[in-house]
Amino acid sequence: TFCTMPPPSFFTVPFLAKKNIPIGVGTLKPGYEEVLRVMRENFVHGWEPEGCNFAAYVDGELVVDLWGGYADKSCDRLWDADTLATFFSCSKALTAITLAMQVDRGRLQYSDTIDRHWPEFGQNGKKEITVLHALQHQAGLQYLREKDGMVAVLDQYELIDLKAMDRWIEIQKPIFSPGEVSIYHALSFGWILDGLMRRVDEKGRSVGEFLKDEIIDKSGIADIFIGGMPEVEYRIARVRSHTRNNRMVLMEWMCDVAAISTTAPIYYWPKSIFRKELKNMYGSKDFKLANHPLTRKVGQPAANGVGNARNLAKVLDVFEEGRLCSKEILDNIREPIIVGKFDPVLGARIHKGHGFLYTKSPLGDWQYGHLGVGGQNLRTDTKRRITFAYITNGMKAGQGEHTRTMKRLEAALYRSYQVIHNGIDEKLKN
Repeated sequence: TFCTMPPPSFFTVPFLAKKNIPIGVGTLKPGYEEVLRVMRENFVHGWEPEGCNFAAYVDGELVVDLWGGYADKSCDRLWDADTLATFFSCSKALTAITLAMQVDRGRLQYSDTIDRHWPEFGQNGKKEITVLHALQHQAGLQYLREKDGMVAVLDQYELIDLKAMDRWIEIQKPIFSPGEVSIYHALSFGWILDGLMRRVDEKGRSVGEFLKDEIIDKSGIADIFIGGMPEVEYRIARVRSHTRNNRMVLMEWMCDVAAISTTAPIYYWPKSIFRKELKNMYGSKDFKLANHPLTRKVGQPAANGVGNARNLAKVLDVFEEGRLCSKEILDNIREPIIVGKFDPVLGARIHKGHGFLYTKSPLGDWQYGHLGVGGQNLRTDTKRRITFAYITNGMKAGQGEHTRTMKRLEAALYRSYQVIHNGIDEKLKN
């Protein structure tokens, strides 16, 4: 598609172009050199205004791990091998994995109503909300409201108080009838499912604590966090919002007119559901809160996971390999339940199921994982076991399938895979 083609000269962003930006190579297996070339082009043509990290596994082997640009351009701090970054809603995929493991262990079922495990949750018309409803954005609790129906504006200390957030969730009345529609729960996804996790886990652990104990530590994975990480704060890249760079947004729009024209009003219109969701974070209008260490003190498993691409992709790859859950659970997860329904928060037709979002690979097969605002992406190909993650601190206007930089890297990865394994496929030639 046009989005994955090399940028022609008139789509170069001159004031952002970097001819000599350093690209770090942690791993680059023979045959995947094109991925490095494409990453360099993304910087040279100005499509990566800050920094990024891209990593990929094939059949469990790390074949690509690249980074480049700035971790903090304001002080000329370059992105390096130790840099970590906020991967926003890719955190939801990790939350979905932890809940799948609890289902597999018999601690709950997807069909359970949440109030079976959390009785206080069931008040104000929420008794019929199931675990699957919450995972698939069907709970009707897109944002938190005061008793008078106004959007709640929470202060930073409430946001890190788990008991306070539980109480906020308990008093909510659904905005939409539970189970009827699937509308993205950008933040409340995390508050609901973290409260549920602490009640079904035998040790009362949060999603972040369960993730660390049962996945990160036991699988020999490092540097993935949802809360509890003060010792690594100095390594975290500084997020720069795309709202501070209107010319960059214009260039993205010119590349992908239809998609950006749909998503831009959702982001900028003050009365959109997404803006109301964001307002819960003490009236925030952009993503600068991601730079505040206090917001990471307690994990928000919908939105504030931190790590690098290599280890983020590793978590999903280990899950897809079958090391964390039974085959029965995985078989149910590998294809979506909700197919092609328009989501007015994400501004696109989205495939959803069991807490994951689904896309089609360049070869037309299902991938599952999750996108994150600003261009973050985490995906695994269920047919070829190609797993990759893309993390950036230079927020893009396009998300998911419409993140130009990521889509070009993905296309290069698949072309390289095809050349190595079978010869190039017709679908990948363009």
